[in-house]
Amino acid sequence: VGTMVLPQEDWALLDQEVLGWVADHLDVGAFVDAVLEARRAIEPEAAALACRRASLADLARIEAALTGMDSARTNSLAFTEADLAFHEALLRASHNPVFAQLIHSIQAGLNLMLLTSNKSVDDYSRTVTSHRRVLDALVARDEAAARAASLALLQHASDDLKRARGRAASD
Repeated sequence: VGTMVLPQEDWALLDQEVLGWVADHLDVGAFVDAVLEARRAIEPEAAALACRRASLADLARIEAALTGMDSARTNSLAFTEADLAFHEALLRASHNPVFAQLIHSIQAGLNLMLLTSNKSVDDYSRTVTSHRRVLDALVARDEAAARAASLALLQHASDDLKRARGRAASD
């Protein structure tokens, strides 16, 4: 039978291998925007669920990831790794089995989006503070504050991505 090339809309772009294969031909800006849209639909609700369901161990994993982010402020790759761990721990802390499975589905796309966003800033203070607000809301078990902090964090990421595009356009 041989190899069959499917239309681009049928590609599994969130698969690490597929993303690697098409990275040179991918509109990275449009792709990270799409990942950000998906995150806006998922993460605020995951944060609210985590307020109700997170165990102390879940909160400790989120805090450990945040500590890793704070420690890695001078290394964008290490910072992104800790940032990804934060968001994975948040989705797991929701104790929603579908959200937990989404981690595997979106990890490659989320990593690309976070790395693109993180490389666009020189100072990670605002990013760490945004993540700290999410954790504080989780610890306080305040669902409204967790949703709001999650949305604010995603807005900061959007702002960072816009800034990165502005820099790239001026270069």
